[in-house]
Amino acid sequence: MAEKTPFECPQCGAALSPRQADCFIACAHCGSSLFLDLDALMPVATYHAAIPMKESPLHVRRHLAELTLDKGVLLGEAECLHIPFWEEKNNPQLQRACAIFPEISTNKPAVPRQIFLPEQQPPGSVILEVDTQPGESAGQRLIYIPFYRIPLTHRKKTYHFLCNAVNGSVCGPSIPREPDPRISRLFRLFAGIFMVILAFDVAMDTPWVLLSLNALFFLLAFQISLPWIESRLYR
Repeated sequence: MAEKTPFECPQCGAALSPRQADCFIACAHCGSSLFLDLDALMPVATYHAAIPMKESPLHVRRHLAELTLDKGVLLGEAECLHIPFWEEKNNPQLQRACAIFPEISTNKPAVPRQIFLPEQQPPGSVILEVDTQPGESAGQRLIYIPFYRIPLTHRKKTYHFLCNAVNGSVCGPSIPREPDPRISRLFRLFAGIFMVILAFDVAMDTPWVLLSLNALFFLLAFQISLPWIESRLYR
């Protein structure tokens, strides 16, 4: 028979006797969900997913559009992850409670929390394990935030983006953008036109002041048009 260890619920003070093998337990008196770690009981909460899973690709698309990478990409099927964070009093920044997804950085959502009950999460949800230790400050709480993990294919490479199911924010890896060969050809075209005009000016014994103005004109024309060109060719 499993060894019993006495505990008190940090929410209502009722007596609890969880097994050491348990990770999550529920208080029979107040219904709070509790996390058992290092021989201590810690309240566990979560947030309601305000963004439906079917809408998460739209948020990723909007994020990619800001990076001018919204075309030429394929989005895969999303999956729901519940990622744990450590919450401290008077600290709006949440600390990751799992070692994966180092790119995640989030604040406490400004919405009401609810009791975290693993068995009541949507079917197919993945609940990540807690594998980091909390800080030494008092008032520590474990928070689970739902994220949608969406695979993305760009230039035959696969990347994964995370869409916060609470506020719709998106985070993910940097996608390297390789120059389109058409941009290089366009640059050579600009350079060729400039060399022809330069040779013509030299043959006509044009003053160096006008030569300098011609060079400045072509440089500005190329630099001004480059962002517009990249937005259409940099895919």
